[in-house]
Amino acid sequence: MHSQLKKAWLHFAVLIATIVVLNVAGQYLYTQLDLTEEQRFTLSEPTRDVVGKVEEPAFFTVFLGGEYPASFERLPEAIREKLRTLQQRNGNIEFEFVDPTDGPLDSVRVNAEQLERLGIRPFSVPDAASGRRSDQLTFPGALLQYRGQAIPINFIDRAVRGEGIYQLIDNAVARVEYKLARALQKGRREQPPVIAMTTGNGELDPLQTADLANTLQQSYLFGRIYWDSVSILPQDIDVLIVAKPRTEFTEREKFLLDQYIMHGGKVIWLIDRIGAELDSLQQQPRFYPVDYPLAIEDLLYRYGIRIQPNLLLDLENTPIPIGKDDMKFELVPWYYYPTVRPISGHPIVRSLDRVDLRFASTIDTTIRVPQGVERTLLLGSSRNSSTRYLPTEVSFDIIAQQPGPEAFQQTGLPVGVLLEGVFPSHYQQTARQAYLELLRKNGLEYRAESVPTAMIVISDGDLIRNEVDPNMQNPYPLDYNRTGRYRNANKDFILNAIEYLVEEEDLMVARIRDTKIRLLDEERVAQERSYWQFVNIGLPLLLLIVFGLLYAWWRRRRYGYMPERDTHD
Repeated sequence: MHSQLKKAWLHFAVLIATIVVLNVAGQYLYTQLDLTEEQRFTLSEPTRDVVGKVEEPAFFTVFLGGEYPASFERLPEAIREKLRTLQQRNGNIEFEFVDPTDGPLDSVRVNAEQLERLGIRPFSVPDAASGRRSDQLTFPGALLQYRGQAIPINFIDRAVRGEGIYQLIDNAVARVEYKLARALQKGRREQPPVIAMTTGNGELDPLQTADLANTLQQSYLFGRIYWDSVSILPQDIDVLIVAKPRTEFTEREKFLLDQYIMHGGKVIWLIDRIGAELDSLQQQPRFYPVDYPLAIEDLLYRYGIRIQPNLLLDLENTPIPIGKDDMKFELVPWYYYPTVRPISGHPIVRSLDRVDLRFASTIDTTIRVPQGVERTLLLGSSRNSSTRYLPTEVSFDIIAQQPGPEAFQQTGLPVGVLLEGVFPSHYQQTARQAYLELLRKNGLEYRAESVPTAMIVISDGDLIRNEVDPNMQNPYPLDYNRTGRYRNANKDFILNAIEYLVEEEDLMVARIRDTKIRLLDEERVAQERSYWQFVNIGLPLLLLIVFGLLYAWWRRRRYGYMPERDTHD
């Protein structure tokens, strides 16, 4: 009996020692087995490439130390897991978690101000049950210190309309890998990409694009190209933005644009086909919009683009203020200001909220794109939209008419497309000798077709136009709709588009990963509540009792008192 007890204690001690050794080893040796359907814990190939190129110490400071509600806790845990995975792949990556809200109130306030100056946005944690904001302020972000740079990371994007806390956190968790890899990629760059806007054909002026310019300057080299001061478009421009031109392009300017594209340049075309502005109704009760004389329709058509001579109307729109008799204003639907939505799962628009447009046209997708070019739809109208082709009248009468859904029978009319591939030159047969000589003087040869490149076309130049304070002449945020008092996705869209065009590694693969929310079937839960309560609570207890009884019976049978036989009988 004594030897059996000693052996049992020895087994118990070995078990405890094994557990302790495994826990200590687990602090230094980290591995995981990804059994999820969507492989959420496995790094994408582009991310592995970026991490493998980190050759100097990269330190992440994550501002999510502390305790959080269960609905929010998934995010810091996901960040910690992903950083450990990156660290396992490259020992130059280190990280720590800190809590900037821990300490005296004055210290917390100073921390908050410093983080906001660094670009880390605050976030008040909602109560999962009610969805209301709580008093718990967090900073769901991180700061990467790499090669003398401090790169801010915000893990929570602005919520899409109608998105609950679970979906918001779920989307944030799904993009943790992308956010971390993108920050490392930014830190590795010797020089930021160059973004430029053209000027000279009535494009949006600096004040109208000031908010976007200020944002771009934080991550890119941004400037303007004046047509009358350049002999050729510099090839070191990574993305060229043509933002709402309103006067005619010369043949020389078209040729320079064409050869910029042929040599691999990438262009974002923000084109108003129709000259229509709401200000026109302030001087007259109605007006008849006309085509802008841009003279680039043939150039765009060669690349597979045709913007229709029409105006898009949509039941889902931005309202405008209309004056009443008592000098007050009321907001009324303005069908010419559609709020368009993503119409594909492309990384540029995935999980994107609505984008505000003004007097937009539709893009013809029936024309054939050149061989070797792929077209992807990005943005489109709602399920209740329509078009009016020129000539047409624009007036406030449409507000009084209040047309119903029967007048808006078209769905998903495209207003934004992405074209990728090898484009043919518009000047294959018509290149002037003077233009060819201009190329040679600048060390370039004429190309009849492009190297693989890409362009994005939006049929409204106002997408990147910020409103301006009429008194102070200060720009309002691009993504803020002053009339409706809501945040739109205009800035998100244009930043996504630029990022997609300039990225060397296809990190968007990591960005579009889905992390499925496997919610319970509430109807089935109601019907089978008692059954599942028994399975999850009663059955384990029953099994435990049965096991205990069987174990007690077994011990008594094995170790119980057995009288010795009387050998004298």
